[in-house]
Amino acid sequence: MNSIDLRNEIWDYTRSITGYMGKLFKPIIDDTGLTMIQIRILLELHHTEEQTVGTIGKTIGLASGNASSMCKRLEKDGYIARCRDTLDERVVKLTLTASGIRMVREIEQAVSEKYDPYIQQQPQEELREIRCGMEKLLHLLQCLCELTPEDD
Repeated sequence: MNSIDLRNEIWDYTRSITGYMGKLFKPIIDDTGLTMIQIRILLELHHTEEQTVGTIGKTIGLASGNASSMCKRLEKDGYIARCRDTLDERVVKLTLTASGIRMVREIEQAVSEKYDPYIQQQPQEELREIRCGMEKLLHLLQCLCELTPEDD
């Protein structure tokens, strides 16, 4: 296999995974009034507790301007708080508000109720293999990224 074939296969899998993830979570998030990307921002902040707008954009694959717009909307809706770093006022940090935490918990509860029964029936060895394969793919991509300087 060459790099072009590998790239195409990874993109195909990524596209399919993204599509299926959207289908899985759409019924759960439809009632929230939020988009999948807004939910991803909330989940990422819940996972890491505090991030900058730039970091959240990189993490979920958004341009910094788009990430900033999404975060402003989430702030306006009361789900996140934006505050300037006391050491460097150029840095804006994001945290979940009580409403944001509540929203994340509601989404996680709905996901658990809907999908845990099925996931728990799956052979644990297969689930471990899936995680292992994802870790190997991530490691390969990280190694390839080290060959290319970042454009920051």
